[in-house]
Amino acid sequence: LGVGAAVHSPTFALVNEYEGAAGMPITHMDLYRLDGPGEVARLGLDEYFDGPGWCLVEWPGRAEGLLPATALWVHLSVEGTARRLQAGMGVFPQLPG
Repeated sequence: LGVGAAVHSPTFALVNEYEGAAGMPITHMDLYRLDGPGEVARLGLDEYFDGPGWCLVEWPGRAEGLLPATALWVHLSVEGTARRLQAGMGVFPQLPG
């Protein structure tokens, strides 16, 4: 996406913002510590979902019902030495793990 700096998970900050290629805003959020959609909305984080640029969300299930229907999702998993990538569009499915 053209970010020229190291990118870190925003586990404690909740949100990190970057500038991508051609000035494209990139928002990276980690919702792990939040209780669910109500807390995501109370903090105003759902406003990022309809903003310009990319919004990358770790633990998107915590924002269930708030993500746009056009959201793209990616699920990465590791089992032993096997690595699996699943991707789709729309509602994030209930995945094991």
